Amino acid sequence: MEAICSCCGRTQGYLNPLDDKRKTHVMCANCLDYFLTIWGGSDASPDLELSVNPTFRLTVGRRMVACNSRAVAVLGKSRNTMSGLLCGEFMGCDRAHLPEGCGLTVYCESCVIRRSLAITAETGKNQERVMAFMNMSRAGAPEFINLMISTRKAGDLIDLEVAGM
Repeated sequence: MEAICSCCGRTQGYLNPLDDKRKTHVMCANCLDYFLTIWGGSDASPDLELSVNPTFRLTVGRRMVACNSRAVAVLGKSRNTMSGLLCGEFMGCDRAHLPEGCGLTVYCESCVIRRSLAITAETGKNQERVMAFMNMSRAGAPEFINLMISTRKAGDLIDLEVAGM
């Protein structure tokens, strides 16, 4: 499986299984350093910890800046591992592994999560308790998951709260 930086697009190496033709997305050290310099790290803001659901703070471009401890526990990934990645990349969307990457496949146009984030980014209007779904890989097996999401403007950023993970 080819690992590509979702920011600069450069190949970062290959992961097992090597015969897997899918792509996965990471953030290279240079892009991560740049991202963390601009956004100041990925520690959870105290207000994110108020939610009982996994909650992520994203840029308008859908890159993760911070998340709460519930998100870390549910996804089993560290904040630094997820920092700077696109929404579908850190949440494990199967579509994010397609060659076009997160947000650019033919499937992404109808993605409720992507559309809700875009509406909140463009209009400032919160999207509350919107039904969504995601095809995810868990323990190596594909799984169709029903979610309920909410998006809220947080200054120049957007909070994404996800129930059902």
